[in-house]
Amino acid sequence: MNKILRYSFVALLAMVGLNVMATDVTDELTLTTFGVTGTSYKDVTGKKATSAAVYAANIAGGNSAIQLRSKSNSGIFSTTSGGRIKSVKIEWNTNTNAERILDIYGSTTAYEAPADLYDSEMQGTKIASFTCSDGTKTTIIEGNYQYIGIRSNKDAMYIDKITIVWESSSTAENANLSFSPESLKVRLGKPFTAPTLINENGAPVVYSSSEETVAEVNAETGAVTLKAAGTTTITAAVPEGNASFYGQATYTLTVEELATVNTFPFSETFANTFGKFLVEDKSLAEGLSYVWTKNSGYVKASGFANSAAHASESWLLSPLFDLTNANEPNLMFEHAINKFASVDAAKQEATVWVREGEEGEWSKLEIAYSENKDWNFVSSGSIALSAYVGKIIQIGFKYISTAESAGTWEIKNFKVIDGQDAELAFSATKFSVVLGTENPDYPTLTNPHNVTVTYSSSDTNVAEIDAETGAITLKADGKTTIKATFAGNDDYLAGEASYELTVIDESVKGRKGNPYTIAEVKALEETAYPTEKVWVIGYIAGCAAEGGVISKDDPVNSNIILTDVATFDEADVLLPVQLSGSTTKTAVNLVDNPTNKGKEIKVYGKIQKYFGAPGVKEVTSHEFTGNSVEIVVTGITNVTAAKAENGARYNLAGQKVNAGYKGLVIMNGQKVVLK
Repeated sequence: MNKILRYSFVALLAMVGLNVMATDVTDELTLTTFGVTGTSYKDVTGKKATSAAVYAANIAGGNSAIQLRSKSNSGIFSTTSGGRIKSVKIEWNTNTNAERILDIYGSTTAYEAPADLYDSEMQGTKIASFTCSDGTKTTIIEGNYQYIGIRSNKDAMYIDKITIVWESSSTAENANLSFSPESLKVRLGKPFTAPTLINENGAPVVYSSSEETVAEVNAETGAVTLKAAGTTTITAAVPEGNASFYGQATYTLTVEELATVNTFPFSETFANTFGKFLVEDKSLAEGLSYVWTKNSGYVKASGFANSAAHASESWLLSPLFDLTNANEPNLMFEHAINKFASVDAAKQEATVWVREGEEGEWSKLEIAYSENKDWNFVSSGSIALSAYVGKIIQIGFKYISTAESAGTWEIKNFKVIDGQDAELAFSATKFSVVLGTENPDYPTLTNPHNVTVTYSSSDTNVAEIDAETGAITLKADGKTTIKATFAGNDDYLAGEASYELTVIDESVKGRKGNPYTIAEVKALEETAYPTEKVWVIGYIAGCAAEGGVISKDDPVNSNIILTDVATFDEADVLLPVQLSGSTTKTAVNLVDNPTNKGKEIKVYGKIQKYFGAPGVKEVTSHEFTGNSVEIVVTGITNVTAAKAENGARYNLAGQKVNAGYKGLVIMNGQKVVLK
């Protein structure tokens, strides 16, 4: 494709004898600038930031960043100049491989297509390169280049921000456009008020939508027509070539659609998703930007942020449930309450409501709550919706908080069923048992309606279970899911209950019955460290210093160091252990428990590098074996504390001992054997 040679604006003004002042104008290009979402590559054109430059690109939006690749003509380029390129700054996204390289090209003629960046005759001059491993970096550009091209040197990469400083010679004025607010969430089919464009200079603007399948916008008036659920960027930009003004403003428009459900049972686990549910914030105090969040196995509401409680009212709204053909609809879910002022307060601030359609009056539903404030989930109970048979309804979870108190409400396993639930449940969700234990007290199945269930184990190599009786036979170390399943009948809906069974074989290396020795830990390659926590055994020798050797300083309460022999040299690499668990730290540390020195101990934690040597961190449990030795450290050449007091005696770890101490000590700077 041929490009048209364009004279720079500076040269044109010089020809007509005008006096022009050069000024710096900065463009910050982000994913929002281009209005692209998702991992599919798209062509975009006519994008502007602050300068007079107009950009086009072929990019994707993976990892919520500008995503480029080195094939299929991917890249970013300017079709209208912003002046002379003065500097370029790249801010990498953390998901980019450290070896990725981004190339910057400069040209005196306009780029017309992404393919220009891959044509040696059209790409211009390479004026800079950025390597991800160098981190955020700014490069000053030498030479007079009016157009910029940006492309990956090799493979995919992700960039959070590209900052381009133009030395502009344009007499055009920045229109200083902005929208208020800069983001808006609306409901499909519902009226809404679009953000206001602030245009104090009265600059001419043209409106556009990045995703016209989501929302269309009138180019002249900015009036928006909602089309479908999704997200789009609405842009108001000064038309290209305007001699008086330049610039643009954008806002993000999220369109939500309320679904209707007429097939039951309906269920939503809320595992990392809101599903078909929508959040509606009624009021959020300053300092609070949201209440409801998605988590790994539930959704959570909290008005606590930045170490403070905030006043709020926010609802989690269900899809519409069409109960026209329902017979005996029931609602149930599991929830946990914590951090509320009291359980009674939770019953007022974490409530469930029902209404007809989207506009009806809300009516409060009575649900069961936990008797305690904790993180344990309890059943809401089966909540009858029979009064709404033949109607379309909506369920709402209402959360409120105050500036004095903000509780936490967690919800999972929401269900609306047409019929009565079998209400199967095990007495625990997790259970651990040591292989060989006689008559373990397994979780019991609650089966209030005495329905017929079938038992199963997800991994019969770990444990087998009798399908009819539920009798369990332990087989090997590992985890399995024990499940009781009901197929359903004319009276009760199909259902199931389950728990996770962990079988522990103490003969497996790293179990309490077969802990790692210090020699075994030190023999492991770092790449072969166990990924799970294990038990490690050794004698407490003192505290750790850099390099994994024993410390000559006073004891600290944050670590200990283990040895597998009673006598060792001060330069020997031992096994440092981080005391992180509060119970273990309190019981084991040598500051509060100096007599622990020499005792044999098992610690349960992760084998990781610590003090630059193999060690144990994230310790959550310990056990003293009852064995002990007298620790002797050889090779100490400088114990300054030994000279601090004439006649004072110190052991080889540098600790002061009393007159009754026997063995090798330091006294008046000399080694002495006391018998």
